[in-house]
Amino acid sequence: RYTDWDAWAVCSVTCGIGQRSRSRRVAVNPRNGGQSCADADITQTEACGKPCASRVQDCVLSSWEPWSSCSATCDVGYQQRKRMIEQHM
Repeated sequence: RYTDWDAWAVCSVTCGIGQRSRSRRVAVNPRNGGQSCADADITQTEACGKPCASRVQDCVLSSWEPWSSCSATCDVGYQQRKRMIEQHM
């Protein structure tokens, strides 16, 4: 069993695209022959940020790519997807 997720950390940038993360820990360790978790600390990371005032630029974006495979085969993992800038205006 895990603890609740911690609050999201502050974004790594004040403008532009950065990352933030949060984590949780094992709250109850396995007993009586139970299997332990492969990663004692579980972390989630996501993109964050906002446009920089001097660098705001309109653009055309591609469609979203499909979701990636899950990073874990059990318990908590993450998936990601992206889209690209096709044209700056």
